[in-house]
Amino acid sequence: MKIGIIGGGFQGLVLGHLLSPNHSVTIFEKDSAIGGLLKMVDFGEFKIDKYYHHIFFRDWFTIGLFRKLGIEQEIDWLKSTTSVYIKGRFLPFFKPNELIKFPYLSFSSKIRLGLAILFLQNYRPGGKMNNLNARAWIKRVMGRQVWEIIWQPLFKGKFDHFADEISLSWFWARIFSKRGDKPGKDELLGYPRGGFEALTNKLEESVKANGGKILVEQRVIEIIIANNQAVGVKTASGSHDFDLIICTVAPPIFQGLLPGECHDFKNELKRVEYLGAISTILILNDKLTPAYWNNILEPAVPFKGIIEQTNLNDVSSYGGKHVIYLSRYTPRDSKYFMSADDELMKLYRPHLLKIDKDFDKKLLSFKVYKDDYCQPVIRMGYPQALIDFRTSINRLYQLSMAQIFPQDRGLNAAAKAAEELSAMLNKEEPMLKKRDWNEQMYLAHPTRKVYEHKNFLVRFIENQRLKKVLSLAQIKKSDKVIEVGCEGGYLLKRLLGAKEVVGLDIAQNALDDAKEMINSPKLKLVRADAAEIPFPANYFDKVICSETLEHVAEPKKIIKELSRIVKPDGRVIISVPYEKSLAGFKALLVKLRIFDALFSGIENKTSAWHLQNFNKKEIVKLCKEFLIVENVRLTPFPFLGPRIILKCRKSYESPLN
Repeated sequence: MKIGIIGGGFQGLVLGHLLSPNHSVTIFEKDSAIGGLLKMVDFGEFKIDKYYHHIFFRDWFTIGLFRKLGIEQEIDWLKSTTSVYIKGRFLPFFKPNELIKFPYLSFSSKIRLGLAILFLQNYRPGGKMNNLNARAWIKRVMGRQVWEIIWQPLFKGKFDHFADEISLSWFWARIFSKRGDKPGKDELLGYPRGGFEALTNKLEESVKANGGKILVEQRVIEIIIANNQAVGVKTASGSHDFDLIICTVAPPIFQGLLPGECHDFKNELKRVEYLGAISTILILNDKLTPAYWNNILEPAVPFKGIIEQTNLNDVSSYGGKHVIYLSRYTPRDSKYFMSADDELMKLYRPHLLKIDKDFDKKLLSFKVYKDDYCQPVIRMGYPQALIDFRTSINRLYQLSMAQIFPQDRGLNAAAKAAEELSAMLNKEEPMLKKRDWNEQMYLAHPTRKVYEHKNFLVRFIENQRLKKVLSLAQIKKSDKVIEVGCEGGYLLKRLLGAKEVVGLDIAQNALDDAKEMINSPKLKLVRADAAEIPFPANYFDKVICSETLEHVAEPKKIIKELSRIVKPDGRVIISVPYEKSLAGFKALLVKLRIFDALFSGIENKTSAWHLQNFNKKEIVKLCKEFLIVENVRLTPFPFLGPRIILKCRKSYESPLN
């Protein structure tokens, strides 16, 4: 497939690396350099990551990526230290004994904190906590003191004024990811020699070695959508056609690339809010803090984390200088984000002097970097439309930090998500081709072509088929009914007397026509493959599959699914063209030179869209493998057809698994 990837950051590059061996991949990056948040900045004597990064021992996907790219040996494993800054002092805060010695929590609060963390680390279905409030849960389980002293400052540092609205699923994921860590042991963190640029360089090499393209300074201005399918992208230099598009930019940017007709999906994307990030890099002639990772628990301090890189990686890597990151997530309209670099330092300076009275003497230089969309706000009820890789638009997929819910943004979660999406796309390629074929088939032969055909005989045959199907189905008001292969809804609209009505089709164009024709709260339209119907076993009273089996490569799989979803006392109604009889009849009329006179506008041979040519004996035999056939009718003509209609019920001997 020709795959277009929007965004040359970490996720876009990993996807390109994974997909390019089997597909033709093009990555579009708006900036002059790839890497996104993994870019390096130059301080003359040395280069450093624009944002702080490190690797945990448990980051199997990140480590695996380094290994596959042949650079695992470049990772140095270094001893890490953690502290908190509270009431004007730094206190170690990582090991159990350090928690016990922490002076600002009561003994009972420490016990509640420890037990709650133990519970979260051993509770697996944390994604089900999406609709629960983290603040409320922490206050109820750990206590108000733990919330106000420990978690509230950290939540505000991460989510600013959204701190009280965060989903418990996100908090669970943060704690759950620490399971397996050995209490009391020093933590080792990985950092690649020379920074993470080594990783992005290797990813770039991999994409290009596999024939992929990376186009820098190529801002995508629009995703081209036709018939609810992504077919290409527009840049300032022109249009590019693709079979499939993956968008790796943040949802606020993503929604701006979609045309107006995608308003429903655009509205879903607008539901997630993002915070910007400010990374202030300080270069000092001496150390500032006692630890690598320093959480700020003082509400008045405007930066919320001090990450002293040279307390992890030795100063010799940075020309003997000390490198410190000051981190802050903040709305893009905040005074901090909108301040010029010197103004921001003026806001930070009084607090830095409180931390170290000699700060001014130690400061050699600083640089400030800002990015608009860095931290998705994981509020309660985080929308499913953002969690899913698939979008509601065919052939358009998404993978940004917003899709790694409930895990926090990070390299390992991003690499894991990229591998999952890549595997899904490789597995789904045959399905995508099948969908395309069906879309083309429906566009060439929309339902209205037969029901509104100018030839009376065509209309008569189709209407008689509908009448016979409905007569055999005997729909009741209490029934749950599904039409598998519902096309444009001509039969579906006659089923609305039932309690619940489902129309299923693989072609989105067919479902769109059905939606336009039928306006009923009873109706549910589902896009799915008939070989994998997304409903439980024994769910429907009546299952109708009319004029569908002739269009599929493996009709046996479809009949097996029909048998699975029908109730034991339900009925399955199947109709197919009596193709072999019909072909002989057409051939006779053509030979007599009267076919065109009787059936003008109709193909005089078997349709190219028919993959199966059934006769009565063949379709009955096929159905009997999974169903008990109660009745077989030819309609509208008893001996000729040209339609075969079967009424069946579930066979308890059916191999449903």
